[in-house]
Amino acid sequence: MTLDDHDIFDGYGSYTNEEKKKYAEEKLGKDITVFDDIFEAAKSVYGEYQHSHNPDTAKNVFDFVISNQNGEFYFMDLRMNRDINKNVKYRILGQSQHDRFDKWLGKQYESKKQTPIFIVSGVPFVHLKTLVSEILANFMSLK
Repeated sequence: MTLDDHDIFDGYGSYTNEEKKKYAEEKLGKDITVFDDIFEAAKSVYGEYQHSHNPDTAKNVFDFVISNQNGEFYFMDLRMNRDINKNVKYRILGQSQHDRFDKWLGKQYESKKQTPIFIVSGVPFVHLKTLVSEILANFMSLK
C-alpha cells in the first residue's frame, strides 16, 4: 500500500511556499503551518491503517522492498518527501530514499538472480500535458 497525494492533500508537495501561504490564508483561514498539521495527521493515519500491512521499515520510512521467487519489488514513496521547494535532485524522493533506492539498484545489478525487478509507484513520475496525451491517444488508437 502506497500513498498518493489525495491521502495527504490534493497536490501535496507540489505547491511553492508562496502558493501554500496564499491557499492557507485565503481558503482555510489559517497560516502556512496548517500544512504541517495536515501532513502529520495524514502520516499517522497512513502508518496505522495502510503502511502497517507492508514489510517493516524504520520510523517515518514508507518506501519498502518485497523479494520473492517471481522478482524483486521496490515500492517507492513519492509523497512523504515530495517538496517542490527542495533541491531539484531530491524534490520527489528526498535524499535518504534516493540513497536507499540507489543501494537497492546496486544490489540488483550485482545479483546473480535471473528474476525481473519492478519499481512500483503510487503516482506518476511525469504528467504529460492533456493536449499531448489526447493527440497520442487518438494517433495510436488507444481510445
